[in-house]
Amino acid sequence: MASMEIFPVRRAVATALAASLSVVLLAACSPDDDEPQGPAASGTASGTTDPDEPLTAKDACAAMYIEGDPPLERAVGDALVGVSEGLDQDGAAEMTTVGIRLGSLSTKVPAEFDDAVAQVRVPFLQLQTALDAGTEQSVDLDVASAREGLVAYRALCEDEGYAFD
Repeated sequence: MASMEIFPVRRAVATALAASLSVVLLAACSPDDDEPQGPAASGTASGTTDPDEPLTAKDACAAMYIEGDPPLERAVGDALVGVSEGLDQDGAAEMTTVGIRLGSLSTKVPAEFDDAVAQVRVPFLQLQTALDAGTEQSVDLDVASAREGLVAYRALCEDEGYAFD
């Protein structure tokens, strides 16, 4: 099998991404102490809803910060940092996997989360478009959009009572 072309992403953008996401990626998510102790507070979503049904705001927060291995927020940062110096087949697979997870989430979050998820998805969609087109040119990923989306998503979860340490 022929090796895949490498799509470099600017080092300065990668450094800025790593610095700006480090606070977000290392934050631990838990509900405020005055919140009732339920499934979301213990680290999982309610689990009582159909996987195809829309998520509540609290379940949307759990989907981003608690569920998955790694949680989606960490996977976003890891994937973007991983491709910051070039994209190989493993990096493309990781970006695709995270992009699919984000796409699935985007169909289930409450309306107030739509814009935040859309912003986070931008670099993943950019890369997928380039891969689908078979382009051999450099692809500049808009990681700033992903960062802004994660910040907005986090603010929405804080509004729902989640505290970030």
